[in-house]
Amino acid sequence: THWAFADTLRSEHPRVELRADEALVDSTGQPRIITAGGHSAWQSLLLHLIRIEAGDTMALQAAKLFLLQWHPHGQR
Repeated sequence: THWAFADTLRSEHPRVELRADEALVDSTGQPRIITAGGHSAWQSLLLHLIRIEAGDTMALQAAKLFLLQWHPHGQR
């Protein structure tokens, strides 16, 4: 989730394991839920989905083609 809504999410859904510092979270469970945080986190989400469906090489090619960067340091 976006960092600005983390406190609200925690108070309304206390059983949810929230990782608000991360720009991208993939539950890999069932149901599979993938969330992206701030404004540019869509880039990380896009590359993550390409990596899941087409592999690392294709994700790296897409990142280079569209000049996208991963957000490994999260939202802070």
